[in-house]
Amino acid sequence: MRLHDLNVVTDLDQYDPNSSTPDEPVEYDGTPRGTTERGTLSPEIQDWTNSATQLMNQIQSWWEGWWPRIHLVLSLSTPMGGLATLHISVDLLGDIRSENSVLDSPILDTMSDVEMLRLVYLKKVGYHV
Repeated sequence: MRLHDLNVVTDLDQYDPNSSTPDEPVEYDGTPRGTTERGTLSPEIQDWTNSATQLMNQIQSWWEGWWPRIHLVLSLSTPMGGLATLHISVDLLGDIRSENSVLDSPILDTMSDVEMLRLVYLKKVGYHV
């Protein structure tokens, strides 16, 4: 059997020419934006997307060493002046290390030693402060 005619389309901007409606976009067409039934995201999904984007903007990353290990540092600050930093690293085999973590709060700085010990004791016995 011989092929006499072969039509190959490689235009990624064009929709499926074999579809019954080739000019209309297909749901889940692989575009980065994606589609929904209404064409927009729900407010809950939009809020979650915005929160995830803000979190990703707070992460710094870099590669290290001859055996590739990626370092991720997440730094967050609160409006009251608190600071939290978490530094982890992961290698090719999935070995996860907690390199460093810091939690600094202006509330903790103003507490006396007795108040700090009381807080630690209450946490130890399971009382939620």
